[in-house]
Amino acid sequence: MTPIFQKIYHPVKGDCLRTAIASLFDLEHEQVPHFRLFSKDQERYVLSGFYWAMGYDWIKCGYPDKEYLSYDHSVNGLFEASVKSGKDLAHAVLIDMDGIVIHDPDKSQRFKGVNVFESNIIIWWTILNKIMIPDSNQPIR
Repeated sequence: MTPIFQKIYHPVKGDCLRTAIASLFDLEHEQVPHFRLFSKDQERYVLSGFYWAMGYDWIKCGYPDKEYLSYDHSVNGLFEASVKSGKDLAHAVLIDMDGIVIHDPDKSQRFKGVNVFESNIIIWWTILNKIMIPDSNQPIR
C-alpha cells in the first residue's frame, strides 16, 4: 500500500474514494477514475468495472456482518471503507481486518490509527473476491 493523498476536498465531489483506492492498489492518483464525478448509478458501475480491471470482483459493501473481514475478501489484508466524517458526511479510508484505519487520504490523518468499530464511525467496507482464471488457481493479474 502506497499512501496517496486527496487533491480535491469537497463534501460531495471530493476525491477521498479515488485516493483510497489508488493507495490500496499502489497506483498513482491519475490512474484511478474520479468516481464521484459520475451519477450515483454510473458510479457503482465504474467502480465495479475498475475493481474488475484490477483483478477483483466487487461482492458488496459489508456492515455489520464482520464475517467478511477476512484476507480472502481484502486486497493484501486491507479494505476500502467509509466512515462518518461529520453530519451526513462520509469519508473513504483503508482499514485492516481489525478495523484499524491504516491510511486516511486526508492529509490531516485525523482517522489514522482509529478503530472504526470501537469508535462506531464505520458506515461500510468493500468486500472483494480475487478473480481466478478458469481452470486455474492463478489470479488474473
